[in-house]
Amino acid sequence: MLVYVMLVSGLVKKMKVSDTRISRAFASPLLSPRGKTGSQTRWHLENIMNMDKSTTRMTDREQPLTLPRLKSWMGARAFGFWTEVADWIAQNYPDVFAPDWIFGGKKHGWGLRYKKSKSFCSLVPEKNRFAIQIVFGAAERACVEKIRAELSPATQAAYDHATTYHDGKWLRLPVTSKSAIRDVRRLLAVKRKIPKTSR
Repeated sequence: MLVYVMLVSGLVKKMKVSDTRISRAFASPLLSPRGKTGSQTRWHLENIMNMDKSTTRMTDREQPLTLPRLKSWMGARAFGFWTEVADWIAQNYPDVFAPDWIFGGKKHGWGLRYKKSKSFCSLVPEKNRFAIQIVFGAAERACVEKIRAELSPATQAAYDHATTYHDGKWLRLPVTSKSAIRDVRRLLAVKRKIPKTSR
């Protein structure tokens, strides 16, 4: 099965889709409302736990993934954040990744996976937003602690709340603001160092 979409530098390319059952990936936190940081963090974490993923994910395997459909599902603002993150990865890790769409079943839906020998991250389209999934191993978690103070309170809370399994700490982070994008960049640079030629 082939899907004609890749959101990197605004290009549409042919990509192979893998049908993969993922048991732990892709939780769906809601967009935090405006207000005090403490209230935002509590509200954010409660919705990570309570959101019904089947209502926010793109779970129809037979429906073609197209740029217009992705933009309609996520909304223009979230689609812009998605494109910004995808472009940043392409620019800072040139020719490293060949992103592929994976289908996690009716529960988890579609996600765009970046992988090179080991998982880098996955971008997950959700209704009116998108989330990023990053798994941190033990050595990577030690590096995250070193930059912890640079992260926003909401990202710190999401990281603290993330469950650690035998293969790492599974962070599921909604990307809903420029601040979240800055955090994503810092975290991805921890996950894989940016090549010197890209700096």
